[in-house]
Amino acid sequence: MTVTNEQIMWRWGLIGGVISVILGIVVIAWPKQTLLVISIIFGIQLIIWGLMLIISRAVLHEGIGSLILGIIGGVLAIMAGIATFRVPGRTVVILAIILGAAWLVAGLFEAIEAIANPDMEHRGWVIFVGAITALAGIILMSSPVQSAGALAIIGGIMMIVMGGARVIGAFQLRNATA
Repeated sequence: MTVTNEQIMWRWGLIGGVISVILGIVVIAWPKQTLLVISIIFGIQLIIWGLMLIISRAVLHEGIGSLILGIIGGVLAIMAGIATFRVPGRTVVILAIILGAAWLVAGLFEAIEAIANPDMEHRGWVIFVGAITALAGIILMSSPVQSAGALAIIGGIMMIVMGGARVIGAFQLRNATA
């Protein structure tokens, strides 16, 4: 039996949507703990990245300039990682700005693509999800300090909405290809 791309796409869309909805519910149930966990994971990632940058530059032997830049970049990343443990509130605000920008861009691209493609299936739904995603991004970026506490709630809601949309889209794709 041959599996088509559409069969693969609807299954992965369903799985991704369900996971997004579950994570959204978890985030809404424990918003403060979620922000702390995100901050800690971000700090750990920065420390690992800094160490890998230093090690890779030392091992690659690409010259003294590359080694010095690797050491400087690595040390800065390690310091930033340590700072996230000392001041997790600032980390959350920075992540709110980054997430807001990502949502704005992703939402705009999704909506613009649907607007530009009048033959797109479920075009209205795609425009709606894109607009809501972009709006959530604008809210996060416009007042990151005030919205840092609400970041988890907004993020959880977005995960549920986007996950639900993906689940609906997955079943519609499955039905269209059946």
